[in-house]
Amino acid sequence: GAYLADWVSYEIRPDIEFKDNYLTIDYSRFSKLGSNPNPDWVGKQMAVIERRVEAAPAPAIATNKSSQDSFMAPGAPTA
Repeated sequence: GAYLADWVSYEIRPDIEFKDNYLTIDYSRFSKLGSNPNPDWVGKQMAVIERRVEAAPAPAIATNKSSQDSFMAPGAPTA
């Protein structure tokens, strides 16, 4: 829903968040949909989804100085 605001009025735009392994859909307290909104244009589906995050291995960079990308000027004294 990054561009949900482009096609849904701001007053009734849902807030969709990922919390504790599930999605929550909330509406503004002052939503025009009322106190218990359940609009037909929001499709809800219950499902179990496995999520895997595969981290790429860090590139091996051989450097002769640990401060090669330092913000200090070359040759500046250190404490």
